[in-house]
Amino acid sequence: ETVTTSLADCQLFDVEVRSWAGSPAQVLSLEIEVTPVGDADPDVLPRTDTRRALYLAGDRPGNLTPPQDTAGADYPFRATFSDERPTANMPNATTRPVVGSTIPKNPFQPWWAGQLEDFPLVSGKPSALVWLSSPTQQQDPGTVLVQLFVNGTEHTVEIPGEELTQDVRPFLVEFPEVDTQVFEVSLQVAALPVVSPNTASEHLGDANHTVWFDSVQYQSRVFLPVVTTD
Repeated sequence: ETVTTSLADCQLFDVEVRSWAGSPAQVLSLEIEVTPVGDADPDVLPRTDTRRALYLAGDRPGNLTPPQDTAGADYPFRATFSDERPTANMPNATTRPVVGSTIPKNPFQPWWAGQLEDFPLVSGKPSALVWLSSPTQQQDPGTVLVQLFVNGTEHTVEIPGEELTQDVRPFLVEFPEVDTQVFEVSLQVAALPVVSPNTASEHLGDANHTVWFDSVQYQSRVFLPVVTTD
């Protein structure tokens, strides 16, 4: 299979290679060829991708559910980030309830959070790849907000509701520049208009969306442009 596309200089893109054949096992070869158009800038040197990928992981994003008592210990059903690429065949998915408001770490909206113990220096534009679907957004479009909080500072990208479909599809979003040492990151996928018991005039369909994650098929994740000292 051959795919050809045109990209602007420094445009962010992600390549997802998937095979549903399953059996028999076969080797899959991926070749990427870049053909520049125009003269190269002599001041721009080849760059190495130093982004750190934080995969969306865990069970039941957010903190709406109570802790689970397992073997005498409490394990809350909170979603986290993982440095490990998921290898499970069964994805996790969470659908936002039709209540709530757009506040950080909203208990009624899916979010992931984690502290980075090594405090990496991040300089550049973080990005996120999220797999989304919705049974209602395309009929009565609202807006989905992909919100990244770095050390508590919010960065938000809007996805028009009409772009969501009943079939799961990936969305690659790029956030504004960040230049700081990072100790805490959280990602929240919210919706506008916000539907809650106190805002009866807003349409229920505007708020419904599902986030898919934590599997080989749906590798939703955050990319941090980490500065290395090597």
